[in-house]
Amino acid sequence: MKMRNIYFIFFTIIIHPSLISQEYKIQFSTIPIGQGLSENNSVGVMNSVGALISKDVSSDSFSVGSGFLQTTQNVFSEPPVISTFSLPDLIQKNGQSVPVTASLYDLNGISSVNLHLQRGAGSDEIILPLYRVVNDEYKVMVSDSLIDVYNFRAKIIGYDNMQYSTSTDYISTRIQFNNGELSMENDYSNYPNGVDRDAWILVSWPGAPTNINLAESELKDGHVFFKWSTVKNKYLIADEIELGHAYWFRHRYDEPVLFEEDSSSAIALEKFVIDLDDGWNLIGSPFSFPVQFDKDSIVTDPITYMDGGWSESQNELIPWNGYAVYSPIPSQLTLSPFLENDSSARRISSKDEWYLNVKAESQNHIHNSMEIGRRAYAKESFDMFDTPVFPDIESSLSLSTDLNGTRKSNYMRDVRDIEELNGVWNLKIDADKEEATVVLLDASYQLPVTVDANYLKLSSGA
Repeated sequence: MKMRNIYFIFFTIIIHPSLISQEYKIQFSTIPIGQGLSENNSVGVMNSVGALISKDVSSDSFSVGSGFLQTTQNVFSEPPVISTFSLPDLIQKNGQSVPVTASLYDLNGISSVNLHLQRGAGSDEIILPLYRVVNDEYKVMVSDSLIDVYNFRAKIIGYDNMQYSTSTDYISTRIQFNNGELSMENDYSNYPNGVDRDAWILVSWPGAPTNINLAESELKDGHVFFKWSTVKNKYLIADEIELGHAYWFRHRYDEPVLFEEDSSSAIALEKFVIDLDDGWNLIGSPFSFPVQFDKDSIVTDPITYMDGGWSESQNELIPWNGYAVYSPIPSQLTLSPFLENDSSARRISSKDEWYLNVKAESQNHIHNSMEIGRRAYAKESFDMFDTPVFPDIESSLSLSTDLNGTRKSNYMRDVRDIEELNGVWNLKIDADKEEATVVLLDASYQLPVTVDANYLKLSSGA
């Protein structure tokens, strides 16, 4: 022990005099990004970003100022850098797992890398750890069981050895299917048992078929597809499938018809925009699970055709089903496959606004889409808040109103000026020789008016 102590003192005495007259490069084993330069009685330290920190030396030792240490600390507190992360443009479902790769680096070293996967129709995340392949490359295999008609989105979160983290945005891609995997029998389908004979329905496709052509047939023996033309303002026989659009369908086969695709793909789980023409539009969702939507306030809420008539307003779109929306001007409706924290501004209704939903029911038909009320910026006469009746594909229960006494009962929505206090809405019901019941429903607003049944004037035959 004495020999070691003597040797250490002797070593120190030899070195320090040398610093007085010679230049030495000082290596910092604990701070690898810095280096020092000694000259005469001062020490200069150059950090990694080029800043020079000086310290006068008046004894046999020196110290490094806090500025250098702060710079060093900032460098090491930086989170990992994710330089690459992507999914294939198209995933082929073939019973095999799919590789997902990413590149990450960090001065502190990478502690862990995780793939956060979220399936369509789900809110929970599945976390899959990536393993290091070589250098900065990481990889994980996504099981075939997670690749289905609902698709998925994914993001990467990387952690360094100081537990700083970096996250990518969610990304998604298309998935190719075969052998009838996309079918009306899938979960969430609006027609899980198929379409019955002689029933008019609105139908859309929750995916992208490889073959978009619709087979021709004569209705009297088989089936027919109709689309609504906003340009020609009439129904036309449809010959191909367009994503985001809906079609009238009817058949006369003995057994229920079940739609399924031999080859199709699930689209990427990203927001899907449907362009709306001015007037009525038939729309549908391209996703295989229920989705919500965002639209301008002047666009009506979607309604669908069911039980031989129009439904009340819908707050989500169901796979395989079709919907009708009315827009007074060209607009858009955006479908969201995932619910995010939406900070977008929405119109705040005035406390004096009110809406009344009018429903009519008969033995074989319904009509639940009538709406009257008052709101800000609406007019007593026709404006963008009034909606004409939809041109029905078949004779059924009809419920309509005129516009403030015009006696032309061809509107299913009449919203008037909020500044007026009183008003009369003339409602007309055509029940096609069936008895019908009219129901008035306060549409989540306190109704400040009295409804007089004497104003419900029935047409002949109702």
